[in-house]
Amino acid sequence: MARFLGNNSKIKEVGFHPVAEDINDIISMLGFTFHLDKVKGNLREIINSTIRVEGVLAPNGRFLLISPLFVLRIVNTPLAELLNKETIIYKESELSAQEIQYKVWGDFFKYLFICVDTSKDLSTLQQQLKSKLSPELCQQFFKQNFLSEQSIADITHKRRGVIAGQKNKMKVKTSGTTFIPTLLISNDDDSSQLELF
Repeated sequence: MARFLGNNSKIKEVGFHPVAEDINDIISMLGFTFHLDKVKGNLREIINSTIRVEGVLAPNGRFLLISPLFVLRIVNTPLAELLNKETIIYKESELSAQEIQYKVWGDFFKYLFICVDTSKDLSTLQQQLKSKLSPELCQQFFKQNFLSEQSIADITHKRRGVIAGQKNKMKVKTSGTTFIPTLLISNDDDSSQLELF
């Protein structure tokens, strides 16, 4: 049963759930239509205040984030600072591996369908989904074992040739504005020192 965190003193470490890590890899390769770094004012703070983090809390105090992955791409705040009394937590024993996969992939596709720049990233998306989305989940979600260029073309209302053309133009992407949130906190010794695991 999901519950609110209430008090984050029980959290000793914060990181991404392994399924979320795979999806975060995909997200980091996609471009978006709007770039928050170009927006002046306090919009980022307002967005941060609306974010509700969701994850699995192990008995040892390790919090594994499962949602919201797309939203973390636009914030410039350490993950530990996003945890608050409205953070949704599940105990490890409450969610099966399949339920976690459904939640993480469902969240990914929810945002994907409304925010990816389809003018240049469909080929990247197709290749990443082909490598990271298991055939079993792909079969459940789309009734096929993998997402081909034609499959992506069908769900985006693009021609397959558009995706093939993007593949031909694909270059290694680098971005100086992509923020990777700080992943972990450590509450050992009453400190808030950040660490990676």
